[in-house]
Amino acid sequence: MIVLAKESKVLRNVEAISFDLWQTLILENKQLGRSRSELRIREINRVLEKDGHKFSESVLFNAYKGGASECSDIQSRGLDISFREKVRIFVDRIEQGLWDNLSDSAKSDVTISYDQSFFKWPPPIQIDAKNVLGALRDAGYLLAIVSNTGMTSGMTFREYLMRLGINEYFHTMIFSDEVEVAKPSTSIFELALKDMKVEASNVVHIGDDQKNDVAGAQLAGMQTIWIPASVGPNGEPDFYDVPPKPKPDIVIRKLSEIIGAIV
Repeated sequence: MIVLAKESKVLRNVEAISFDLWQTLILENKQLGRSRSELRIREINRVLEKDGHKFSESVLFNAYKGGASECSDIQSRGLDISFREKVRIFVDRIEQGLWDNLSDSAKSDVTISYDQSFFKWPPPIQIDAKNVLGALRDAGYLLAIVSNTGMTSGMTFREYLMRLGINEYFHTMIFSDEVEVAKPSTSIFELALKDMKVEASNVVHIGDDQKNDVAGAQLAGMQTIWIPASVGPNGEPDFYDVPPKPKPDIVIRKLSEIIGAIV
């Protein structure tokens, strides 16, 4: 049975808490993602034309989708690559060998456009995030972020969290493109554990993804809280989407319920 935080079960002996980022602390939606993708394509097309390379936006869009799929496939194996390498994969899907034919300034501008488009259409912070993070830090818990990255670099996420005013709450932040391992691999969780100098059994990981956040953290020996991204009309988790295994220790419907789930 999966236990909701409002029931009697609580997690004990917790010294540290790690959070997923995407759809846990910041909330994406389809319109934001679409607008961000369209901006990336327009800006990168402008850079390529300036460098003497002309392509239709449909060619760039197909390359963008194909590159994203290739990078996602790498992450599904518990690995990752640098953000610059992700951009190279995208560019070479536009035309094989195109990356090597770009000027150094164009390579730099394409990478910046790919990354910085995030700030034009950023996902909003979860409404309870600041209060919850502040309360947990004040209660003495070490906090961490353990996050896979896709079309946005860990460096840009760090800057965004600073702009939101929540970077200061975290003892450590581990982003997959920076360490070149990804959830659900236990390796990325172990990096956070090493930085925090705590035993895995005394850490709870919180996230929305069953495979990456629940299965991965459990394999690393951590306790888990799941916040389902899909909820019913009354805010209840959609349990039909929950596979029999792995089961999180606790399911919560919103971040504020974390406080009642940990002692």
